[in-house]
Amino acid sequence: MADASWGFWRDRRTGKLWGVVTASNGDVVACCGPLRPSQANPALLPYLRYGRRGVDWIERNRTEFVQVATPLYAYAS
Repeated sequence: MADASWGFWRDRRTGKLWGVVTASNGDVVACCGPLRPSQANPALLPYLRYGRRGVDWIERNRTEFVQVATPLYAYAS
């Protein structure tokens, strides 16, 4: 994905982590989760099994998520 960045987002209600891919404009374009603790490794962010399932739900409930500080992983083609 051109101009995309990966990060962990935590659901404030459940505490569960999600891997989230955002476009340069901040839109959520793919997600993976909720994640198992073994998947919560920043080095794995670009390699998680992302998909569109859950993207609309995350966007609708965006205020219920907090971004978790992780090293910045970005890819631009």
